[in-house]
Amino acid sequence: MVSVGPLFPGSVVSASGTGFGSTAWSSPGDAATSNNSYATFNESFFGATSQYLVATGFGFDLPENAIIDPLSASVEGKSTESRSRISSDYAVRLVKSGSVVGDSL
Repeated sequence: MVSVGPLFPGSVVSASGTGFGSTAWSSPGDAATSNNSYATFNESFFGATSQYLVATGFGFDLPENAIIDPLSASVEGKSTESRSRISSDYAVRLVKSGSVVGDSL
């Protein structure tokens, strides 16, 4: 079995749309690498949700008939919330050819 990685995205953007939160991420490009710089989301009210943070352009170079089993993905994050609120990921999804695939990670 061949193992490749980690691969970092070429682009990270804050995306709005149906089913997404309404508040954009600040500095979404900071989420592109593991370097202790983070995209930020300012929760202006309790229960606010962010737009999706969409990472693309990982540079996979796979033969057309490749079988990927298993696939592993990691997400790094932190919260600076000091009040009694809880910060959490609502969903972490993989997208293939523009469509969400699988369950939340």
